[in-house]
Amino acid sequence: MNGDAHLHKKGLFMKKSIAIIGGGVSGLCTGSFAAAAGFQPIIYEMNKVPGGLCTGWQKGDYTVDFCISWLTGAADTNDGCDLYHDWKFLGVIDQLTYVFPQEITRIINTDGRQLAISTDLDTFEQNMLSIAPEDECAIKDLIAAIRKFAKNNLGLHSPTSFGERIENWWRLLTMASPLYRYGNLSMQELGLQFKNQFLREAFTHSWDPRLSAMSILAIIAWAHCGICGYPIGGSQAFARALESRFKELGGIIRYEAPIEKILVEENQAVGVKLADGEECHADYVISAADGYSTLFELLGGEYVTQKIASYYRDLPIFGPLLFLAFGVDKSFADFPHQLSNTIFKIPKITIADREHEWLQVKIHNTDPTLAPDGKTVLSVFLDSNFDFWQKLSENRDQYEEMKKRVADIVANLLNEQFPGIISTLEMKEVITPVSVHRWTKNWHGSYEGWLSTPQTIFMHMERTLPGLKNFYMVGHWVQPGGGLPSCVITAKEVMNMLCEHAGR
Repeated sequence: MNGDAHLHKKGLFMKKSIAIIGGGVSGLCTGSFAAAAGFQPIIYEMNKVPGGLCTGWQKGDYTVDFCISWLTGAADTNDGCDLYHDWKFLGVIDQLTYVFPQEITRIINTDGRQLAISTDLDTFEQNMLSIAPEDECAIKDLIAAIRKFAKNNLGLHSPTSFGERIENWWRLLTMASPLYRYGNLSMQELGLQFKNQFLREAFTHSWDPRLSAMSILAIIAWAHCGICGYPIGGSQAFARALESRFKELGGIIRYEAPIEKILVEENQAVGVKLADGEECHADYVISAADGYSTLFELLGGEYVTQKIASYYRDLPIFGPLLFLAFGVDKSFADFPHQLSNTIFKIPKITIADREHEWLQVKIHNTDPTLAPDGKTVLSVFLDSNFDFWQKLSENRDQYEEMKKRVADIVANLLNEQFPGIISTLEMKEVITPVSVHRWTKNWHGSYEGWLSTPQTIFMHMERTLPGLKNFYMVGHWVQPGGGLPSCVITAKEVMNMLCEHAGR
């Protein structure tokens, strides 16, 4: 026994210690909450940098940004936004500069028609009506629902006092009708509410058709409230700000420290064993790492119940993605700034393992730090299959050849949307689901964990395991819906549970 375990054994840590597995956003949030509550948190991160999936890296003169499109809670509301105050405590509000684009996303049909989802609901409504006057009733009902969600701060405030609980119940009551109408719909089912073919396709295929419609309507409502902002500097800057705050509060982070096993004695988590054999004891263990790896590898499957096993057997995940980045010698100064991306309908084409009819392109013209002056990074996202790339990776030459082929196909598709852009390409990067799994160990290379469907959006998953004391889990494998909010929400919940257990 040595390292942190040696200090703990000698009693040099007077505070109760917590071993946190994973230095991604969930782990860093948990660590800061733990330090503020009087614990001594130590994060063990297998990579050299913080952030996990919230990452970016340099390639030539460009920065490839893998994660953050916007932060929900980047600004406050008049009635108070819990996420904003949590993010402010965690250091990412004051340390970073945010911009608030007026457009969320834009869907462009092959005939040139465009649906721009604006943060201004009047503009959004008029755009839809100009495309589909025959759907006036469905459009007005949809906009009215989003307005009601925005007015009542849907999901933005957790009541603490009796008076706040009464007020919250009243708000829920006023939203009962749209919650009932749209809460049970998938995006595919929402799309079918429209007669116009373009609107049907835009709502059905621009996102995963299984996704809960409430997930998207809530995002539009929050963006309308003005709380969804993009941090200049992107994922790297965001992760470093979280790391800085964690260290400021007294937290310790160890990089290049992959975990081999969670140490258990008499059904109580007592620490972690690193891949190099070092054993680091702690009073509590919190996994902010991949759920499957935690349960079936680090704990050997010993505490997996039938219910938990059913999650990994039956529940849908945010599907693995092919992620491509291109550095282009073009400013895109005349293209609208967006929170998300532009989605082009394209002629059906086979890319890698499947056919595609939609091309999602993120134009990073909002952030001047990602590219030299007058140049821009473009990111492209394509649904893919982990098993396909896993098998292909067994032959490195074939794997790299397929990546090159994909890059060439997508570059040509971009050239069809932006004529002449192919001659301005200066950087290409292709990230497969295997790359994501290797970097984060996320199950099947998923980028956000469990998909929020109408069946799972309100599902509660336990943060503890039956029969195992002093162990907790945080992150998007215990909270359907993924994204950055699930990181801070589960971190806060678990720290409240732990403080109650410790009598604090």
